[in-house]
Amino acid sequence: MISLDAIVLALAQPTLLVGFLAFLGLLFLRRPVAGVLSGVVGAMVGYVMLVPGALVVQESLLRLADAMSRAFGIAVLVPHNEAMAALVQPSVGLATILILVFGLLTHLVIARVTRFRFLFLTAHQSFFMAALLALVLTASGLAMPLIVFVGALLLGVWSSLSPALGQAFTRRVTGDEAVALGHFGSLGYYLAGWVGARVNRRYVRETDASGDGGTEEAPSGGFSSSASGRAVAASALSDSQARSRAASRLRSTEDIRIPSLSSLLRNVTVTTSLSMTLVFVVAALAAEQPLSAAVVYALFFAVGIAVILAGLRLLLADVPPLLTALGGRFVPDALPAVDCAALFPYAPSAVVIGFLCSLSGALVGMVGIGLLTGLWILPSVVPHFFCGATAGIYGNATGGLRGAIAGALANGLLLTALPALLSLFTGSGVAMTSAGTMSGAFGATTAMAVAATFGDTDYAILGTILGALGTTFGPISIAMLAIGVACGVWMWGRKR
Repeated sequence: MISLDAIVLALAQPTLLVGFLAFLGLLFLRRPVAGVLSGVVGAMVGYVMLVPGALVVQESLLRLADAMSRAFGIAVLVPHNEAMAALVQPSVGLATILILVFGLLTHLVIARVTRFRFLFLTAHQSFFMAALLALVLTASGLAMPLIVFVGALLLGVWSSLSPALGQAFTRRVTGDEAVALGHFGSLGYYLAGWVGARVNRRYVRETDASGDGGTEEAPSGGFSSSASGRAVAASALSDSQARSRAASRLRSTEDIRIPSLSSLLRNVTVTTSLSMTLVFVVAALAAEQPLSAAVVYALFFAVGIAVILAGLRLLLADVPPLLTALGGRFVPDALPAVDCAALFPYAPSAVVIGFLCSLSGALVGMVGIGLLTGLWILPSVVPHFFCGATAGIYGNATGGLRGAIAGALANGLLLTALPALLSLFTGSGVAMTSAGTMSGAFGATTAMAVAATFGDTDYAILGTILGALGTTFGPISIAMLAIGVACGVWMWGRKR
């Protein structure tokens, strides 16, 4: 007879835990036996695929480290969510899975008992956030039960709060209340919307004349079901329509005919291959190394990312339908929070303009930070396409063409500066290096290191805050902060 200790020991293996949780979720969805079997095996295989994908990425980056050290003697940081989430699984895999599961349940509870009635459906973003929280909380010295408790609390709170904070901006993009934004680059997008409005002074004057101070109530379906709430929401929609009319007189990005590049740039494998080939070839030329080997290792990097993405698709395939089913039962009027790419059809030209401006801002930031600190943050084309394009859309919605340019530039600078700060707390013990490790301080970074870290704004800001708090005041301060934030969100979002 199998003992309870043996069961607990088996479930302590992340791969087996993933299979068990997938089994429970598929039973809840009432899948047939064949569907349950394929779902369980698919989830377990998907999780296992993360490790070999990460090893291929690591080997590729070690070759890049060697070329960079020989040619320039510099430290390189690569912000890449997929690579980083896969790389940390051998050390914090169990904590990642537990934080993900309990964090999504916490999110559903918050949506049920507060006005923040959103359903965060972008499963891979939740997985990346769970991995970040597991990494930072483990490095801060918390015990496993507290890591899971604090991580799940923070993931649930931010999954609910992130769509709510910027729903006013999202409404200006979509023109209705159909969807919210479910992406953890949200703070960069909302900043782009704010910058866009400030850059275009005429827009600010006209919106101020409409009687709005720059803020809006949240959607009626997501925040209030009372008559007074509906009246406030109706007034907010009226103000939104006035702002939309004002914005329509601005020169929009959509007034410019731009060849559509989104189909090419959205192909992650192609864009990763092209961009990394350029980087590897430049490094090989400078280091006087064979170009053929540089191209091969650049393609190795793209292969590793492709394997990781395929694993994530298998691992998380049934999470959105499970969340939808749970939300339909417990939060039937929740607003779906979807991936940023779902907003691309609203402003196709802003997608291209936002990507180019975000990448330009990243290059400026890379040079500036590199010269000041000796740490060079290598922009990745794929994150800047998705995040920069979305920032351009939000900037265009509030400030037209000028808003899209300024908002995307600001987003690009953030995507460079924030990972540099986050690396202070995630570099040590996680970096891939050729002759040393990231030391945790700019001035003492090893000159021959290549490290990876999380890249999008929400990950970098939250990780930096938690890392700084744990380093300065100790791990218990992080737990106190998480509880305080959760209580604050509950009091703010209480139904009236």
